[in-house]
Amino acid sequence: MRDLKHLTFFEDLLQEANNALVVQAQREGKKCVAFVCENTPEPLMNLDNTFGVRLHAPNTGSMDIATYYMTSLLCETTRSLLERAVEGGFNFADCVIAPDGCTMINRCVENMELLKTMGKDKSNFFYQYMEIPLKADENGVELLVLQCKNHILKPLHDAFGTDVSDASIRKAVAEHNRVCELIRAIGEYRKGPNPRITGYEFHVITLATYVAPKYLLIDKLEETLKELKTRRPDKKNPYRARVVVVGSEVDDIDFIKLVEETGAYVCADRFCYGSFPGRDPITLTDDEDALTQICRQYMNRAQCPRYMNMPKMIGRREYVNQLAKEYEADGIIAESEENAAALFGAGRPCYSTEGSSQCIRAMLRLSMLRRPDGVILAARNVHKAFVYGAALLGLEFTANGAKPLTFGVNRAVKAMGAAKSETLVVGDQIFTDVMAGNLAGIRTVLVEPFHLEKTWTFRLKRRVESVVFHRDYSKLEEK
Repeated sequence: MRDLKHLTFFEDLLQEANNALVVQAQREGKKCVAFVCENTPEPLMNLDNTFGVRLHAPNTGSMDIATYYMTSLLCETTRSLLERAVEGGFNFADCVIAPDGCTMINRCVENMELLKTMGKDKSNFFYQYMEIPLKADENGVELLVLQCKNHILKPLHDAFGTDVSDASIRKAVAEHNRVCELIRAIGEYRKGPNPRITGYEFHVITLATYVAPKYLLIDKLEETLKELKTRRPDKKNPYRARVVVVGSEVDDIDFIKLVEETGAYVCADRFCYGSFPGRDPITLTDDEDALTQICRQYMNRAQCPRYMNMPKMIGRREYVNQLAKEYEADGIIAESEENAAALFGAGRPCYSTEGSSQCIRAMLRLSMLRRPDGVILAARNVHKAFVYGAALLGLEFTANGAKPLTFGVNRAVKAMGAAKSETLVVGDQIFTDVMAGNLAGIRTVLVEPFHLEKTWTFRLKRRVESVVFHRDYSKLEEK
């Protein structure tokens, strides 16, 4: 497709936090309100003489200094923000507002304050920390309203003389809604079999509306929408699948580009810097003050794990499901699960995330639910997470067989409540598995190994087995 006229303009805005539009707005006399979380209502930071900018740290390299203060266990987003603050990259900000959406982001901003990374030569500079409700209900609305009054509106009025009246808030909502409507309309061109905008282009444009003054973007957004109405897509769709990207702080435009370079079109987004739900327009009526309505809608639409009541937890999954349907995502994970079911003869395989430890614990739990009285078989060199998971779930298990000694085998037989005549010892090593079974008086089954191990002890045993028992391992691959 032909390049979008303003794509380079939007891309340039993302190369550094203190971008050209931030500089322009401050020259016009406006104050920059820096924020770090989607739970901070954006219209409240775009009042009168202020504009909101969500902090991000593009082109981050080393995070050694931030890691020193925050440890490597905290997420890369928070560490990259602190690293950039220490480097002086956020000195343009006139204040920082941080909600406790997560402890890591709070710790990040606290370190920014303790290390005095911002506010140099700015007498009215301030940090504010908000409390975000854990449940989305009317009590939560009241709490969020109070937090916005105490930690956004009052500090802005006291420090910068900002007009925080209901009329001013409604005016900011109107500007916010115009940006949201334009982003939504641009995003509609991601639908259909041959879209007129790439997922990368859309992500660049959407991210720009978080990190630059909104009022200075509207004309470029309007021109881009007009351009898309007549833009001709490629004759042949270059993508093999349509996917929805779901996550949290996805502010790396190269990540979306990488996904699409592999052949998957990003047809929709659900993350903190994305259009869903961050670019939902806010509906205001005259029946209630604007602040309360904003807080209620921010809380009810939020997909952040900060909200832990059950309807929210269930709703997050359904929200993504509806997005996938509306934008006709192909469901490549579901397709892969179906292929796995056919390959392994399973009724319904489930993929687990969070690494091997979490997968092992999940499998143990599922096995318990399906057959509470069943027996779980595990390999001799099972991951230690299996042992930990079994202990946490209260499962009896036998470990450290120490074959060819027999006490491990006998202990396992006793734990299962089985007779030796009803038991088999199955293994691929003659001098451990088979010998232990024979010495314990249990029938044994010798199977072929899947591969050859590299350790010298296994190599020695396999060599002796080849000589004494004429076992041929020449066709097995090393692993």
